[in-house]
Amino acid sequence: MPWAIVILYLNIMAAFIVLYTPQALLVPLAAHFALSPAEVSLSLSLTVLSLAFASLLVGPLSDRWGRKPVILLSAFLAALAALLSALAQSWGQFLACRALIGLCLPGVMTVSVAYIAEEVGEGGAARALGGYIAATVTGGLLSRFLSGFIGDYWGLPQAFLSSGAVMLLSALALSRLPSPKAFQQGGSMLKSYLGMLSHLKNLKLLGGFAVGFSLFFAFMAVFSYLPFYVAAPPFSLSPSHTGLLYLVYGAGIFASPLAATWVKRFGPEKVIIIAMTGVILANLLSLNANLWGLILALLGICFSNFTAQASATAYVAVNAPRYKAGASALYLFSYYLGGSLGAYLPGVLWLRLGWRGVLLSTISMLLLGIFAIYQLSLRSKL
Repeated sequence: MPWAIVILYLNIMAAFIVLYTPQALLVPLAAHFALSPAEVSLSLSLTVLSLAFASLLVGPLSDRWGRKPVILLSAFLAALAALLSALAQSWGQFLACRALIGLCLPGVMTVSVAYIAEEVGEGGAARALGGYIAATVTGGLLSRFLSGFIGDYWGLPQAFLSSGAVMLLSALALSRLPSPKAFQQGGSMLKSYLGMLSHLKNLKLLGGFAVGFSLFFAFMAVFSYLPFYVAAPPFSLSPSHTGLLYLVYGAGIFASPLAATWVKRFGPEKVIIIAMTGVILANLLSLNANLWGLILALLGICFSNFTAQASATAYVAVNAPRYKAGASALYLFSYYLGGSLGAYLPGVLWLRLGWRGVLLSTISMLLLGIFAIYQLSLRSKL
């Protein structure tokens, strides 16, 4: 595998470490700023929402300006914002830094997908993008685990400083990234945006976008309210022990390469539908009040979710004939918009129904995603 793609994988890991640093720290963050679970979830929801809308800008921007300049600038700005968040003296300042992080990260995530897809070609896209998903999984795992541990033993500012330092180091490594050989400039910005919007006429891509929305809504809902679920009896876990639960993300590292193999054998639509059904079943298993039962459920959620996500990412990249960065931008917009709503809206049901309320929202959204991919992929073949 080209060393340039390895550098991108490492930078993507760093980006996800920065993105998810608050998740294992939601309970102490809520106590520090005197916030409710729904209010403190804004530290994730606002970041993901700004990330979603910024995704619509950077795809066409990189089609016009090139992949490397956008990736490099975005990585340095994200590192700066992450370091500043550790110095925030108020909740408003902290949220402003988190929103800025969300605006910067799509330049790393979205454009890296286009860079990888162009460099390896259609034949290697599924496997290479499976590696991309594995990098996101590893970054998410390290973020939750290390932030919970560092925050519990050294304090909240140190946890955010650490993630910012990791992002800065990875940004420095990106300076060695070569410009992609297969890149073709997309023309004017207007042409790039029109090219991106043309994907909305593609029924297959619309199905992929719907899958992304529903997957991340459900995933963010579960893992944003998990710290509150396990902080209460019968679990009564500390932030550092809660961070250990996020080691279940390791299941996603194995899921991503397997998804590439299954996609080639069975087709992406079947893999996506089966994997999303697995997420639903694992959600139901999490109602088990036994810790080992909960860990098994979380493993099932991660394995099935990342199988579906890897399949959907490759599905979108392959089914976009041109303006691949624009297609990736639309997918990530849908994906992160779903995640932003998933981090916040289930909080309303949490207040009334607790964990069952969160699962009611996740399962409903997953069923809508399955229906969308089935209907739209079927209609595109008629």
